[in-house]
Amino acid sequence: MQSENGAWLRVRSLSKQFGGARALAAVDIDIHRGEVHGLVGANGAGKSTLIRCLAGVTAPDEGVVTLDGAETRIANPRDAEQAGFAFIHQELNLVPHFTSVQNIVLGTGLATRAGFVDRKRARRAAAEAAARVGITFPLDRRVDELSVAERWLVMICKALVRNASMIAMDEPTASLSDNESQNLFKVIRDLADDGVAILYVSHRLDEVLDLSDRITVFRDGRVTDHAERGSLDKRGLIRAIVGAEVADAVRPPAVDIDRSTTPLFAARNVRRGRWVRGVSFELHRGEVLGLGGLVGAGRSELARLAFGADRLDDGRFELDGTPLRSGSVPRAVRNGIGLVPEERRAEGLMLEKSVAYNMNIAVLRNLLTTPGSRSSAAASRSPGRPT
Repeated sequence: MQSENGAWLRVRSLSKQFGGARALAAVDIDIHRGEVHGLVGANGAGKSTLIRCLAGVTAPDEGVVTLDGAETRIANPRDAEQAGFAFIHQELNLVPHFTSVQNIVLGTGLATRAGFVDRKRARRAAAEAAARVGITFPLDRRVDELSVAERWLVMICKALVRNASMIAMDEPTASLSDNESQNLFKVIRDLADDGVAILYVSHRLDEVLDLSDRITVFRDGRVTDHAERGSLDKRGLIRAIVGAEVADAVRPPAVDIDRSTTPLFAARNVRRGRWVRGVSFELHRGEVLGLGGLVGAGRSELARLAFGADRLDDGRFELDGTPLRSGSVPRAVRNGIGLVPEERRAEGLMLEKSVAYNMNIAVLRNLLTTPGSRSSAAASRSPGRPT
């Protein structure tokens, strides 16, 4: 890792405001080659806005970015890629029905003069990147057949075939088991040893402290602290994030649940393919039931079954003791059952629509009069019609 005066990437006085909301306020940060640099802060502290500015997705209002001492303008994602920046977001941007090789080389320009893909060259580049991060699964396997951890490795390979000098990772362990996380940490350390800078964003402070060479703390759009490895413990890092000492958490007293009554919701020997095999539980009013397990253990699949998004092979769900018909989302909504899916962007939200539209999307009669919908606009233009 280089000295303070030899920072490879320097950000100075970077500022961004969205309307009246200040997202970044004169942010200064240095990134060195071969370091793991942790970014921490509460939601809305400015971490994502900084990354979006470096990625060329958001234009800052003010500020300067320099690479190796030369000022660099990042006006779009292509500029960011040419600068050697790569970004892996929590929602992985992969084409599900493409193979790992196809995803790794997609958009790299590995083509012949005639414009066709040079398959041998593409496979060779993908294989070299795969060997570098320790991939053992076949690269001809489709991405939708891979685990989340394996997809992360494919995304890292995408960055490597583009000769990325810095890889920003956003919540990389959010959906990984402990063993998968440890394997990823080894890959990150190996990349850093090879001179790649890693910008590591996570709310898991223990792993940030263990993995990072340096940590930058954000609060309310400002950088409030810089910490070298070993200079902060977890309590000190929390204090830097929130701006005050935080009292130890106190577990609330257990709620007294009357289990002699009919459960509000129950699963009776529920089965679905190889994911959910003979699951039973009871959930009473006022109770919080946690579902634990490793990635791929069947937790999300069980939630989809309860919501009617998938049809049961066997067993049944009950609501107030009454059996529910399997595989009907509209019926689940009418019965007061909701689902917040694991993949919010792809399965839970329509990003181009307003907040009000998304909040009402499950109830058609509300949606017809939601501000921003076509029906609402037409109603506002119709004379004599109530709004």
